[in-house]
Amino acid sequence: MMRIDETNSERAQTLRLLKESAEALVSPAAARGRKLFLRRRTGARVLVNHDEVEAALAADGFEAVEPEALSFLEQVRLFRGAAVVVGQTGAGLANLLFAPAGCRAVVLIARSPHSNYLYYSSLAHLAGVALCYVEGALTDRTAWHPAHSDFIVRPEEVVAAVRGWRGTR
Repeated sequence: MMRIDETNSERAQTLRLLKESAEALVSPAAARGRKLFLRRRTGARVLVNHDEVEAALAADGFEAVEPEALSFLEQVRLFRGAAVVVGQTGAGLANLLFAPAGCRAVVLIARSPHSNYLYYSSLAHLAGVALCYVEGALTDRTAWHPAHSDFIVRPEEVVAAVRGWRGTR
């Protein structure tokens, strides 16, 4: 798998065009500096202790949002105003493309040799978003593929990642 950056300019140009086109359709974000926790309770890769993580982040000023409940342009607008995004692996994190340069993202991911770190890292790099991963233990190994297993993270590790930023671009 190839990283989406200047070495793969066709893909990078396509994503930049999507970003520019979508952003041209929405007004600049009124609320900047938002701290977003992406809710995702369905599908594969379920974060088993989602409620605990959400509560820990709410105490740190995060608002929980459900990108799948928003229109595409509402998602673009939401992410344009983000300062920090925390979310488990899934389609909602593709919106990092629309986050402003300098935004920070913490991706919650199952600790597995089959997990894909390149996808989110490439999008973040292209958008100028600083990104780090918090890995969690697998709780269900019955998924059709280990990368799609349910998992659990320690809420204090998620909060520590946000507070003591250790991400890179």
